[in-house]
Amino acid sequence: MSAPIRLGWHFLPADGKLANGDGRRPRVGRWLTYNGPIVPCRSGLHWSPRTGERVLRAFARQCAADVLPMWGCPVPAVVVRWLATGDDDLRVAARVAAWVAARVAAWAAARVAAWAAATAAAGDAARGAAWVAAWGAALAADGDGAGAEQNARLEAWLTAAHEGRWGEIVVTIPDGVEVEP
Repeated sequence: MSAPIRLGWHFLPADGKLANGDGRRPRVGRWLTYNGPIVPCRSGLHWSPRTGERVLRAFARQCAADVLPMWGCPVPAVVVRWLATGDDDLRVAARVAAWVAARVAAWAAARVAAWAAATAAAGDAARGAAWVAAWGAALAADGDGAGAEQNARLEAWLTAAHEGRWGEIVVTIPDGVEVEP
């Protein structure tokens, strides 16, 4: 029984040649071989079963990294490492650590919300409403900017992938993120 044929997408530089420097241009339906060490994202022949999947995965990790400063608690180191690298060996551990941290943060937020409600009930309702409105307006204004920034980043990354400039697609962790030891 022969292996099924799978179609995929190569991300090529603008000249349409393989990025490994051997001068070949891939053709639909033709097999490509590579004789040398295979190192993902560095050497060999790589393709994606879905156009842009690699870019979209990196973009999703970057969006998650962008909100790390808002966690309100130290971020588990494994989460930061997985977001920065996308290393599949870290994915499950990062998911579990993020879930635990989110649960801790949710309980802390619930305590803060309960305290805020008690304070408002004691006569600070007007001040609390003004505070919430001000923060809501600030978040809405920042959200518009963040959306435009994220869109610009995604467009730049897709263009870089299309042109074979994979080195420009790098997930960065924002400054000031407190990481658990």
